[in-house]
Amino acid sequence: MKKFSNKRGFIQIVVLAIVVIAALAYFNIDLRTIGESPIVQKIWNTLVVAWVTYIKPLIMYLWMMISSGLANHKNEKTSRSIPAVTPEKGFYYHYKHKDGDEVNFQAYEVLGTGVNTEDEDCRLEDVNMVVYRPLYNVDIYEAGKLLNLRPLGMFMENLTKDGKTFPRF
Repeated sequence: MKKFSNKRGFIQIVVLAIVVIAALAYFNIDLRTIGESPIVQKIWNTLVVAWVTYIKPLIMYLWMMISSGLANHKNEKTSRSIPAVTPEKGFYYHYKHKDGDEVNFQAYEVLGTGVNTEDEDCRLEDVNMVVYRPLYNVDIYEAGKLLNLRPLGMFMENLTKDGKTFPRF
């Protein structure tokens, strides 16, 4: 296996710098005087502002788009992009909770959203998951400190029952 070497490119840059300095010296051009002139300072400051404000963010955005496009191209089935809608962290009731029930009956705390790391082997709708825990007493959760996972689309969907439409949570 051949190891990548950058030495040749570095030597070319050094030689080019020496040629440029020699040419400037031959024509009696002083770089310090040029660099200290107000117009060059103004141009330099404008270039720095343009780089920081416009060019660098654009390059970073394009790089992210290209690299994520390449990642998605490798596996068309997966969707590792950030979902458009996710539940906020906090407390939710399941639709089965009714007014008058105990406060914690069918109550859950959403801890966040997650991604199935085995996304090549799962259904597309199961790639993004909601991570949550019940707030009511369930022995298996208390004993093992387990968390619930539910596909994001299912967590966020609306249900229709007895002619009424309402969110699942």
